[in-house]
Amino acid sequence: MQIGELARRHGMSTAMIRHYERLDLFDPDHVVRAPNGYREFTEGASARIRLIRIGQQAGFSLRQMRTELAHWADGTMAPEERAALLRRQLATIEAKLRELRASRRLIRARLTELDGAERAAR
Repeated sequence: MQIGELARRHGMSTAMIRHYERLDLFDPDHVVRAPNGYREFTEGASARIRLIRIGQQAGFSLRQMRTELAHWADGTMAPEERAALLRRQLATIEAKLRELRASRRLIRARLTELDGAERAAR
């Protein structure tokens, strides 16, 4: 399939697919040159986009996916390695949640101060 069809299938832009190509997120057999010179994307490319999207939803960066994705997708990553990768990602997300909660507390405290100052000024 051509890039436009692949983009429509996944509800994304052709520019994003090209971005994934530039980041080497597709395997060489996912994109082939047709005799007319156009790139043809295989079903493997479609499956890879689904995997990328799942990875993004789980909070993995495209850079992380580039280094880990091929091993995960082709089955060369052992189950214990997969588990370790997911545990590291979970720890990263939990740390971000702690930071966000601290930021929320700070903002709420500041809003309380501002609301009090506004009432006192009336």
